[in-house]
Amino acid sequence: MVRSAYPKLNIISVHDVEDAVVASKENAIGLEIVQSGSTLRKKGLYLFGTPLFLSESLYVANYYTYIQDNDVSDIISTLNPVGYYDSKRLKELAKWFYALETNLGENWINKPKDITTMLVSDLEKEEGLRPYRLATRYWSPSDKYKIQEAYEAIEVAKEELKTYYNQLKENK
Repeated sequence: MVRSAYPKLNIISVHDVEDAVVASKENAIGLEIVQSGSTLRKKGLYLFGTPLFLSESLYVANYYTYIQDNDVSDIISTLNPVGYYDSKRLKELAKWFYALETNLGENWINKPKDITTMLVSDLEKEEGLRPYRLATRYWSPSDKYKIQEAYEAIEVAKEELKTYYNQLKENK
């Protein structure tokens, strides 16, 4: 994905991104999955802006197999996937953001001012919402069906996320 977006970059795979960036004699940047930020800080590295991706574990299955094959749907339901706006996911997102903020301190440049932008930004809402459940998988961002319901779900999730985050800050 990075290679196609920035074809002039010299992209190399390395075993330890942080060590490779620290040891680089050239202007180097790294893309890394950051769990808590403590390793970045120890190595004198910085996190810039909002994370590019929020790391998620996703189940991938052929939709028609999922619908027709009880074994596949049973396995997925046994794994108990968490919804995008589910309280369990929002709590983990708040913990992750708080850990980055705490561990990185001044090593987080252009840190988002509001944790809720990690969930969904106002621009994303304006440009169109992605479906977040199987029943809506064929909607396009221009669909107006239940758009108010979607906006309300976003606002409820944002408030819940802020509450979890503020509780973490208060209970240092």
